[in-house]
Amino acid sequence: MLEPSDHLNVENSTNTVSVIAPRIAAEKVVAELDSLLSKTSTSCIDVGSITSEPPSSALLEDIGRMTNALVEFDPRDGMVHVSWIDLSDSPEGLETAGDVVRRSLYSALLPRPRTSSSLAVVPQRHSIYGRHLPSPDCGPHLPWYERRQQWARWYRPLGRQQPRMAKYSPIILSSILPRPIEVKSNAPCDEDAVSTSTSKGWSHGPETSTRAVFGHVLHSYKSQNNLADLTAVDPLLKRTFIPRVPPLTALNFPSLLAENRGTALLRFIPNPQQSCPSGISFPQLELRFQVNFDKMAFAHITSLRVLADSFVGDVLVPSAPVDVRLKQDCYFELRGSDLEEYAPVVLDFVHASDLRPWDGKLGFPPGFKGLELPRRLLATESSENNTDLSLEETTAVDYLFSSFELQRDVSTQYKGFKLSYTSIEAGRSAGGISEMALDAVTVGPHDSSAQSDRSGKSFLRAVSKLAFRVVQQEGKFGWQDLQP
Repeated sequence: MLEPSDHLNVENSTNTVSVIAPRIAAEKVVAELDSLLSKTSTSCIDVGSITSEPPSSALLEDIGRMTNALVEFDPRDGMVHVSWIDLSDSPEGLETAGDVVRRSLYSALLPRPRTSSSLAVVPQRHSIYGRHLPSPDCGPHLPWYERRQQWARWYRPLGRQQPRMAKYSPIILSSILPRPIEVKSNAPCDEDAVSTSTSKGWSHGPETSTRAVFGHVLHSYKSQNNLADLTAVDPLLKRTFIPRVPPLTALNFPSLLAENRGTALLRFIPNPQQSCPSGISFPQLELRFQVNFDKMAFAHITSLRVLADSFVGDVLVPSAPVDVRLKQDCYFELRGSDLEEYAPVVLDFVHASDLRPWDGKLGFPPGFKGLELPRRLLATESSENNTDLSLEETTAVDYLFSSFELQRDVSTQYKGFKLSYTSIEAGRSAGGISEMALDAVTVGPHDSSAQSDRSGKSFLRAVSKLAFRVVQQEGKFGWQDLQP
């Protein structure tokens, strides 16, 4: 339309566009611009319910880059203003760029409900006389809102004699966990298997899952001088975690219990704009699908989970190649087959979504309203043994879509427990990662101590060995490749 000698200039200071070209060409350019700008949409987001501090310009810049939108904070009205040109051909009712910006702000700034964390150093004496080493290449493995920060791992110099682990007691102690470890005896390999209860509706009592992920626990720091001053582990520093795994070909699994198995995980947070009655709090939700990668299709909905509480325990092992992040979720569960009767609004959300990631099509509504949840699922204190009939009364809760993950893994057993190598794809904002994890789920007849474990000691012993002694005793797993 324009010749090489023609010019199109944009003046940001005056918000004007000038076209220097012959009249016919200039009129065509102006018409095209007018047609394009007619598709501009705007929205405003009240960040007062998210944070008391205005969001930083760097944060808004990152969000704008991810969403191809202009995202600005106006201190006069305390609102985030979003402008974008809507060129998508997505079905009506799915998220707009404004909705994605709102979701991104919630992800970066809003504390997750019913979550807690803790920090331990193994052994405790290694919390001093160590050193923080920067991890400059960790960015691609982190959530987008943590990539601008600097991170470092706490190391302990090793002497000639390698540390030795007690023979009968795990190095990692169960005292770091808020709940007892529930070892699932002879459970199916499929981690998405739902409650064994045959009754319909929400599970009567909560279940607890425990998982250990291997990687590096990283601490945030501001400068190299600040890093040099950190001569001991500071539990108040902000932490994050990046999984570390050896190459899949180096694992030399003795047998694969399941391969090419997929799970799609959708997470939801309660809408922070809604008021919460006294005595209850609104929890997060997880919706799980079974995915058939051979047919590139979502097979069926496995379950809907209400997370009564979620815990993350970071265990620093400065003299080992990797640290451990212990994850423990306490949840109530609803079978996928019961959604139509007990959670129809969730089923409506699924039907309105565009679930074609293999075709580059993936879209979701902003959320859903009026999910009826029994009060016993919302009570702030445990109600496992509470027979008060009022706890069966329901409360309507509004939810916002939070995130999507597509997981694919291969699994085997280690010391009688399920060991998984999982590839996780979470979209452009979160990226893709791989992780090695050990679940408190016994598989196969390989280890009698694991089968009879009720306190979780055998599980924590297996976790400790993987993190601490795998180089000496199970070198085929190749953790030595992760040495700094």
